[in-house]
Amino acid sequence: MTTRHRHASTPLVASALALMAALGTIGLSSTSASAADSSSLQPAFAATDHPVTDVPGLVNARELGSFVTADGRSVASSKLIRSESLDKITPAGASTLAKKYHVELVIDLRTPAQIAAKPDVPVPGAKVVNVSVLGADADYSDDTVMYHDLADKGYVSASTPGPTIKAYAKVLHLLAKQRHGTVLIHCSHGMDRTGTVVDLLDHVLGVSRSDTLHDYLLSNTQLGVTWATPELLQGTFETDVANTYAGLDSYISKTLKVSHHDLAELRTTYLVAKAAPGDPCHHGKGKGHGAGPAGHAI
Repeated sequence: MTTRHRHASTPLVASALALMAALGTIGLSSTSASAADSSSLQPAFAATDHPVTDVPGLVNARELGSFVTADGRSVASSKLIRSESLDKITPAGASTLAKKYHVELVIDLRTPAQIAAKPDVPVPGAKVVNVSVLGADADYSDDTVMYHDLADKGYVSASTPGPTIKAYAKVLHLLAKQRHGTVLIHCSHGMDRTGTVVDLLDHVLGVSRSDTLHDYLLSNTQLGVTWATPELLQGTFETDVANTYAGLDSYISKTLKVSHHDLAELRTTYLVAKAAPGDPCHHGKGKGHGAGPAGHAI
């Protein structure tokens, strides 16, 4: 998320509003319509979702969804956590990330100014890499403008790609190299910059667009807001990529220049063999086979 002045509802306030709506104490028809809109933008957690709820000070955090991918494998959910910034977690929370979740690499997508203003609480033993997706300035008053920039801010040519494309390429390379432990990737609120990075990773892994959108919208659920919308992720970011770069496959392989080796490593690290019926795939530590998802050109 950017430094835009967004104010998330506390979990208590969000729960209270939901209860009031359920009891009919907010009875205006316009409010009912708004509640319906909120419901569609705040999906319920499913069995494939793994919210991180035991790190004090961390509200919007979850592991990758353990979705079944195009080639029948499953996402190794415990290999990556997406979250908001770590500036509000307690020392005990940082210890939980290290000891329970085995976080060994933290990728911070914020600008240098945002990091200086709200530095993360360190996770013991974890390496930190700062990769600003939006360059030096991430102060937006319009989300649609921001999502246009999240496709290719500063792009001039292949030799002058701008900060956003360079950042995505670096992040995907870092994820491909991290064969052990868990990666935690975050921006400010864990929604926009983190959302587009996870969108790219999900595409490489063969996760369906509907599952990717569901996971993206869970940030609304966890924060008690309705900021994330399909129109932003799919209608703006993905549409820009499709119109300008001929789609995500071409964008990843030709514009970001993610190598075939890195693509194979991403699939090896973040995919596991499909679990047998009744065998939970969550927290599976096995490796995939390295082949790309069926139907993928990249």
